[in-house]
Amino acid sequence: AGRVSSGTAHVGQEVVVLPEGVHTHIAGIDFAGVELTEAVTGASLSLRLADDVDVARGELISSVADAPAPVTELDAMVCWLADRPLLPGARVLVKHGTRTVQARVAEIVAKLDLDRMAPEEADQLALNDIGRVRVRLASPVLAEDYTVTRHGGSFLMIDPQTQGTLAAGMIRAGTSTADAGL
Repeated sequence: AGRVSSGTAHVGQEVVVLPEGVHTHIAGIDFAGVELTEAVTGASLSLRLADDVDVARGELISSVADAPAPVTELDAMVCWLADRPLLPGARVLVKHGTRTVQARVAEIVAKLDLDRMAPEEADQLALNDIGRVRVRLASPVLAEDYTVTRHGGSFLMIDPQTQGTLAAGMIRAGTSTADAGL
């Protein structure tokens, strides 16, 4: 049971359960006691799978063609929300969907100069700064580009000591970290 975060699902469709990578088919779709043939974005429902697959909270059922690859590094835009500045090397928690993983800020690539609406070099992000960062994760997440799906492309950075929110982020997939632009 869960929510369709993007795309559609239909009975008979081949799907993969991630991160395990188990392939199966959708045998049925149930919504409030009614059997459906198709599920659309935003619907909360139950999928009946053709095979006995153990699917835990936070795992993803995806079409085989659109399955995101697990990643251990994020290239992302973040809005820094904390009073103390973000510095390279900072240890944080990354909350992506229902998963929370330990992480380290590998690099602050640039920050957005709001007066010129252009990127500029930065060695830290201060309160309310918007910047591009590279974050290394201790465990893989199923990250997607924010422009494709807000659910799979967004995350929070959390302080590991206080559990307070440090930043809201949007994942940039298919981009080169060598590109210093935003």
